[in-house]
Amino acid sequence: MAYLATIVHEYVSLSSFAIPFPYISKDHVSMCINDVETDQYEWTSNTTIAFLDEFRPDAGDIVTIKRETPTTPLVDYQDGQSFSSADMDMATLQTLYVAQELMDRTIQLTAGATSFEGRGFRLSGLHDPVEDQDAVTKSWASNIGEGSLNACIEAASEATAAADEATELLETFGGTGYRFVFVAKDSSTDSTYAAAAGDYVCYDTTTAAATVTLPSEPRENDVVAVCDIGGNFQSYPVTVGRNSLLINGSGSDYILSGSNAVTMFRYTGNSYGWKVEYYGSAVAHSHAGLLPTGSVIWYLTEDDTVIPDGYVVADGSSLNKTTYAALYSVIGSMYGGGTATFVLPDLRGEFIRGYDGGRGIDADRVLGSSQGFAMEDITGEMIMKQLSPTGRIIMSASGAFSVVTTTTTASSVAYGAVDYPTSAVQFNASNVVTTATETRPRNVALIPLMKY
Repeated sequence: MAYLATIVHEYVSLSSFAIPFPYISKDHVSMCINDVETDQYEWTSNTTIAFLDEFRPDAGDIVTIKRETPTTPLVDYQDGQSFSSADMDMATLQTLYVAQELMDRTIQLTAGATSFEGRGFRLSGLHDPVEDQDAVTKSWASNIGEGSLNACIEAASEATAAADEATELLETFGGTGYRFVFVAKDSSTDSTYAAAAGDYVCYDTTTAAATVTLPSEPRENDVVAVCDIGGNFQSYPVTVGRNSLLINGSGSDYILSGSNAVTMFRYTGNSYGWKVEYYGSAVAHSHAGLLPTGSVIWYLTEDDTVIPDGYVVADGSSLNKTTYAALYSVIGSMYGGGTATFVLPDLRGEFIRGYDGGRGIDADRVLGSSQGFAMEDITGEMIMKQLSPTGRIIMSASGAFSVVTTTTTASSVAYGAVDYPTSAVQFNASNVVTTATETRPRNVALIPLMKY
């Protein structure tokens, strides 16, 4: 048991303090304010002690009253000396009090206990913690707390910036009436989140990947935004689960990775599913249905007036630079334009040829340039035989040439008593290739679309 040779109080307004323990001499009793010993007090009785009025502690200060019995013998025994009962009592009490004080100042693990009993005393001389169950010092805890506070302040600042960006996105995409609900998540402790319409989910993916699942029964034009609270998904990505619906017309989940990733998903209400409306600069997206801005695809549909969201027909028309800013930043004015507009390439009725890029098959071409009609050379050969100084006959022909022989007539070339038939040469490219009114490869008619 503890003998409480040290009493600790939190000072409020007491004018005096009772001494609850016995002592041999008042000199063995001392007082401390916040662990600093003081002599600014007086004994008002053998069991009461009080601070001097002008030196009273402040409210909340810790007042400690303790007994410290000296360990040097208070009674010196000598051979042949007579001792009084008072001397014997003092020696006995000194031994008892020193033992009690030692017990009070010793942290012990009692039999059957699962924890140490500190008895109100401080632990000192601790090392910084290493294992999960190590005790910590005040300095270490303060530093960690300050670091966590600073991290919270920084995260709050980043979250505010993200919310501001969300507002700008709503204005950019005509999201009048939308109100985002900001949701902050840490992937190390909560790696999955089922989003609701209007959620702006900011994940901290510093230590682990995360998954955000889109709503399963969205309404048309419902919006969910996803970003990284630190501005990047470079170390660990976020998978956006489609929840049985499509994303950009694809049946695959959408993977966010890269830096400055901020992505908005808007539900179109049709077979296209969730449409990726916006993503921040320098973002790498891995998704089967997503193409970078400026990509050209060939599209087949029963109704050529219905074009999927996110694409325009590459028909040479003019577009507004602001409305189609992303596409303009890719192709610029390669095909013409004005102050506020730029022109699309006209790919209708055209065949696409891969850019040579130094290979040498189609040398000296400029990227995006058109190439006119051309046909590979068609050749043939004729063999003729001299019959007379003025007469010749076609013996054979090859390639695009053929020999046409007529019957014997009066106009036939005559030499001596022999009549020879008249020969003619006919040119026909169909002898060599399939012909038509134009030169073309085998083909299928599709609609040329460009991603904007």
